[in-house]
Amino acid sequence: MNRGDLVKMKYEMYWRLKSNPRIDYTEDVASVITCGSHIMEIMWPDGKIEQRDKDLFEVVNEAG
Repeated sequence: MNRGDLVKMKYEMYWRLKSNPRIDYTEDVASVITCGSHIMEIMWPDGKIEQRDKDLFEVVNEAG
């Protein structure tokens, strides 16, 4: 994952996150702002910026 990629949560995360009330599953697509080794900063369509674990997401569209 690189800066500018569009990502969404993996479908299998729905079942893993169902027992964790702090993280909600969503099918929204987000844009990667920065990406580290385990954590990435993403921006949701509503403009909210969050840091999330990279393992929760998959790339939908790579930045050119």
